[in-house]
Amino acid sequence: MGRWRGPADDDWSGRLVGNLEAVGRGWSRVETWSGDAQVGGSPVPRSMLGGTALVEVAAHGGDVARALGRTLELPPEAADAVPRAATSTADLGRQLGAYGPEVPVAEDDSSLHRALGQVGRDPGWSA
Repeated sequence: MGRWRGPADDDWSGRLVGNLEAVGRGWSRVETWSGDAQVGGSPVPRSMLGGTALVEVAAHGGDVARALGRTLELPPEAADAVPRAATSTADLGRQLGAYGPEVPVAEDDSSLHRALGQVGRDPGWSA
């Protein structure tokens, strides 16, 4: 068992799907987006945490898709929400080291690709 791998019979892809489903269930509840949560001893708006979670899933999902020679496909509601979330979390995400420097993306590219560029991902990258 290595640092990034479990036993040979470990179902990492099944656990990943299960974890993503759990994240989706948690953030699909309206009350999850209200008020503040304590993060590192400071109050942080839950709406910002939810936006960050959405951007992280989209960014890492895009990385995996590109590594496999595929494109990221999100439900329309999620795809529409990613650009708003990226805009509201980009500066803080960079300050915290969660996002990289902005990557220039053509204005005529999709709003999802522009959002990924905003948080430091190159949507044109390929394996």
